[in-house]
Amino acid sequence: MRFDAPLLTEILRSVHQQPLKQRMTLFAAHAGHAWSGELMVIGRAVNGWAAPWTIDQIADDAGRLARAQTTLGIVEGDTCPLAWVLDSRAHPERHEGYSTSRSAFWRAIEGVCRALNIGTAEDWPSHLVWSNLYKVAPYAGGNPAATLRKAQREPCAQLIRAELAYYRPRRVLALTGVGWMGDLQPELGIALERRGPGPLEAVGRLGDVPVAVLCHPQGKPELDWVEAAITTFEEPRS
Repeated sequence: MRFDAPLLTEILRSVHQQPLKQRMTLFAAHAGHAWSGELMVIGRAVNGWAAPWTIDQIADDAGRLARAQTTLGIVEGDTCPLAWVLDSRAHPERHEGYSTSRSAFWRAIEGVCRALNIGTAEDWPSHLVWSNLYKVAPYAGGNPAATLRKAQREPCAQLIRAELAYYRPRRVLALTGVGWMGDLQPELGIALERRGPGPLEAVGRLGDVPVAVLCHPQGKPELDWVEAAITTFEEPRS
């Protein structure tokens, strides 16, 4: 059993009494097959991931375990779970028309990887770990609402701490904005030092791992965004 399976089922347990009318999705962290320990990236939440489900499908332990296993099936196996990031650029038709070339999120991460010499143009996503603050979100689109975030906050924070302990990254790049990261600050045990104005909103540490918290790069000058991230990681840490 994967290290995160019990906490994924606990997250589903924590949200199953929420009045969720729409179909939902569950996310598990992805480690590329060339994971080098250099960089873990964290977003807010994802949509359209794994098979969608409704709240009645996670009403009991068997249903919750089935959802967790379906989600974990995506990140296990012989194919690198992050190969899709580059495949979607060449073949968006394989990904329901979605291409990461149109995603400021993935373009900015690629810029950071290039600046830090992580991987090559042909394989940089496979050198990463990708996670999200919240693991349950609407399948069709949009971030989880405040009540849904509150319901899953504690087990999600536990899972992020477990991910850090398991993968042991040298750096964490959070494209979440300080507000979202700050909501989890007590549960994560992260002390945030506010920065700004500019793309860099806060810095901190999760255990002994330096964390740069930046705004989402959508609509921002991407070169400035990447430079802010790189400068943060180059700062001396006491």
